[in-house]
Amino acid sequence: MSKPYVQAGEPLNEFLRSFWQRQVDAAEQETPDYRHPPLPLARIKKVMKSDPDVKVSTSYLKLALK
Repeated sequence: MSKPYVQAGEPLNEFLRSFWQRQVDAAEQETPDYRHPPLPLARIKKVMKSDPDVKVSTSYLKLALK
């Protein structure tokens, strides 16, 4: 695995292309854990219910955040 820094003499465009390709590859290989979501869904639902301006049903929240 290469370093995240530009090496001396390395063209910046080449570095950026390879950097973002590594990021995409890492994101595609990651398997999401649906039992422990990264966002606190219960807290988001509570805030949505308490806000009178929110017109979206909270039942759609899980679908939107998956």
